[in-house]
Amino acid sequence: MYILEGAVVIVAAVALYVWARALHHRETAPNWARRQVFASAVGLVLVCVAPAGVGLLTYGLGQPMTRTSWIGVAGLAVAPAVLWRGTRS
Repeated sequence: MYILEGAVVIVAAVALYVWARALHHRETAPNWARRQVFASAVGLVLVCVAPAGVGLLTYGLGQPMTRTSWIGVAGLAVAPAVLWRGTRS
């Protein structure tokens, strides 16, 4: 179960970064997205959330593999392709 939770947290952190980067670099980006406060807030959230996801994932690797663990591993395998496809639209 910890692997699935860690995978979800890591994918959520990466998705937040991809969303924020795309929003910040758009030609028609909102004014609030171009400010330093936005970049700092996203960075702070990533610095807090991503290590927690990696910790859960690492802890889960030491546990016996269950069906939910395999779902988490499969999610980590598929997530980069899905996020890459999302950035190409």
